[in-house]
Formats: sequence, C-alpha cells, structure tokens
Amino acid sequence: MTAPPAGWYTDPEDRTAQRWWDGSEWSEHRQRGRPSTPAPVGWRSTPEGWVLTVNRDGVVLKNTPATVALVFGVLCLFVNTLLFASIVAIVLAIIGRSRASGFEREGLAPVGRRTATWALVLGLVGVVFSAGLKAFLF
Repeated sequence: MTAPPAGWYTDPEDRTAQRWWDGSEWSEHRQRGRPSTPAPVGWRSTPEGWVLTVNRDGVVLKNTPATVALVFGVLCLFVNTLLFASIVAIVLAIIGRSRASGFEREGLAPVGRRTATWALVLGLVGVVFSAGLKAFLF
C-alpha cells in the first residue's frame, strides 16, 4: 500500500489543528479547524508520518493478548486469589507488547502497545496490593 495522498489531515501533534501531508511527509504548514480530508481507511497519522493499521492483506490489526491482559489487570485489582489474575495480566501484557513491537518492525502501527503497558502496570499494582494485603492480614 502506498501512503495517503497529499491533503489537509488532522495534525498528529495537535488534534485540534490540520497539517499538510505532501504525499510523503508532514510539512510545517498548519491551520486551525477540522480536516477537509478524512484519514484514509487503514491509516493512522503519527508525527513521523502515516502508519498502516491493517496488514498487507487489508485485515485490521488486532492485539488480543493486550486487550485480554487489560481485562485481567483490572480484574486483579478486585479479585486476585493466589495472584492468578496478576500473573495472567503480566504474562499477556508482555506478549501484547512483543506483538506490538513486531507490528512496528513490519512498518505497521504498534497496535495495542498502550493497552499492554497499562495492563502490565495494573498487573504489577495487583501483585503489590495483594502481597501487601496478605502480609497485613496474616
């Protein structure tokens, strides 16, 4: 897939402004307001340029391990028997971050990196909270 055509798009550094994409890189030309050209399907703008959010076959990228890790990360804050939820959240978060890095190495958007990072943080908080609570109670 080639990069999106030249046009005014949402500025990736300031979502309230538009920035001119010349077809190969962002210019310094900016203006206020909504973009006249919607972001092309399958592309996401970044300060460095555009990245694909679909693979070469047009399939939308997903990072299911990162999403499931976030669910377990939130769950471990409420129910964390034997640290099971925290361990699952941490393991899946690491897998999710690895998968996002793999997407990025292929020139695609690092889908799920932030989700996996939050899941990792919540999993670690769950471990600390549960360990502290168990130490306090026993």
